[in-house]
Amino acid sequence: MANCFNCPSSSTEFTCFLAKVLPNISGIGLTVPWGEIDNCSGQGTQCLSDANCHSVSDCYQWGWLDNAISDFLGATVGSGSNTWYNGCASLKPCKIVLIVTLTSDSGNANLYNNTIPNTPIYVFKQDYANQIGLCSPYGTNTSCPPQDVLICQQRQGTNTGSSGAWLVGAPITDGCWNGGGTSNDFGLWNEGERRILRTVSGCMQPNNTVTTPYTNHSGYPVMYEKPILTAAENFLSALALHYSSACPNNATYSCGLGPTIAKSIAYMRIGPSSRRKFSVLCLPKQHRCHAV
Repeated sequence: MANCFNCPSSSTEFTCFLAKVLPNISGIGLTVPWGEIDNCSGQGTQCLSDANCHSVSDCYQWGWLDNAISDFLGATVGSGSNTWYNGCASLKPCKIVLIVTLTSDSGNANLYNNTIPNTPIYVFKQDYANQIGLCSPYGTNTSCPPQDVLICQQRQGTNTGSSGAWLVGAPITDGCWNGGGTSNDFGLWNEGERRILRTVSGCMQPNNTVTTPYTNHSGYPVMYEKPILTAAENFLSALALHYSSACPNNATYSCGLGPTIAKSIAYMRIGPSSRRKFSVLCLPKQHRCHAV
């Protein structure tokens, strides 16, 4: 498989890939950044699946991915008349691997392509936590707190305002990381609270230039918490439906290319960090993480 980063169909790279590379391999891998697809109202609300949505504005933005894939499905493969359906290695149909990224493990800002949050912004809002029911260990009468993010030397967050979608700095900063240390500092925050979990020599400090509600969510999400689990499960269920023969064409919205593309999908890789990895960042503090 070759991982193609949204190759534009008009580019020289795309043309050369079709002619020289694709005939010798079994297919392509495409990154599926959650935040690009689940992007309704500027990531302010969770999008709806094909079974429930009614317009482009409230549906998952499948066109972002479908359009990129359709360029391959309609192309000539190799130097002859072979197509996507008989042009890969040994003249077999080409296949697709979808590499689903729920958050980013490269860089410090949890952004896709340095622009859009890889984990949608609504996941971190108290409004969303209020919608998803009760949360353990907070008892039977307490709604969920907002989603937490961690920072550590592996994922430092970004303290730079106007960095992609983060227009203000992080609520906690660490002065030692610019010099390469220390690996023993851990901080945590959500929309309403922040906490320094551990610091060496006082390097980790609150950033008092920002106030609640905190809108910079550039840290690493605590992956077992209910807000991100619920939102991710909804997204993955919608993804599986869109790329299946069972995708419903309702009265107001069409599944588009989903069922056609589904025939070429070999499998999907899904993990808690970028590039479908199963590694969890800031792990020493993941097991005891709530800011409230």
